[in-house]
Amino acid sequence: MPYAIVLAFILLTQSCTTTHFVAASDAEATTRSTQQLYMLYQGEAYEMLGVLETNAKRTSLAVLSPTGLLLFSVQQTNSLASTEKHPDMPAHLDPMRVLHDVQLIHWPTDRLIQTLDSSTRLTETDTVRSLYRKDKQLKTVTFSPDTLHWQRAVLHDHELNYTLEVRLLSTELMVAESS
Repeated sequence: MPYAIVLAFILLTQSCTTTHFVAASDAEATTRSTQQLYMLYQGEAYEMLGVLETNAKRTSLAVLSPTGLLLFSVQQTNSLASTEKHPDMPAHLDPMRVLHDVQLIHWPTDRLIQTLDSSTRLTETDTVRSLYRKDKQLKTVTFSPDTLHWQRAVLHDHELNYTLEVRLLSTELMVAESS
């Protein structure tokens, strides 16, 4: 299963965040972002579909193959972090680390800073966000057209030399109905 192999390489990266939960916003309504994920590693390209849902209490990410096979899902709250993986996925695969890369792309800077440990820093310009541990650059995200209104983001992991491109397909606000 080539998707499992690629995801395993991504998950070998150092985690850029601590394990405590920080929501993308304080909004009670859930935001759902559907996106195409393109990965390039050692000259091989892979395509996946990701669905990210976030609100003030929960963040979840489901990653599917182009044929709709659920590769993994991860959910994070203040008190719980849970994952579900396809049975063919390697046992050492950590979907939470993939979520950290997606958060680096999606989360506002002020929220990301809350997740960083003391040896890690984040810089941002109008179109580029970079993550450093001490003075070593770990990851760079380039946004198009900019960090606030992006439709395409490209994350480059400098340690593993892999690239993850995220293209937004849709973003919707889902308001819970009252009972």
